[in-house]
Amino acid sequence: ERIPAIDRACSYAGFFNPYQAESQMFVEKRAAVWAYVYGELAKVQSGVRELPTKERLAQELDAEVWGAS
Repeated sequence: ERIPAIDRACSYAGFFNPYQAESQMFVEKRAAVWAYVYGELAKVQSGVRELPTKERLAQELDAEVWGAS
């Protein structure tokens, strides 16, 4: 069975259950996504990079966060 939303997936991390390991991974990935996005926002705001498109940011997240398992 798939958990339909990341907030629900993360809610299983704090207690023993069949989904705990997967849930803990989602908590770590969610934190990594926010850290990456805010890091890139700081670069945009300081002029280091241009504002990426949604598609480009999604590609970067795939490579930097989800591909880094």
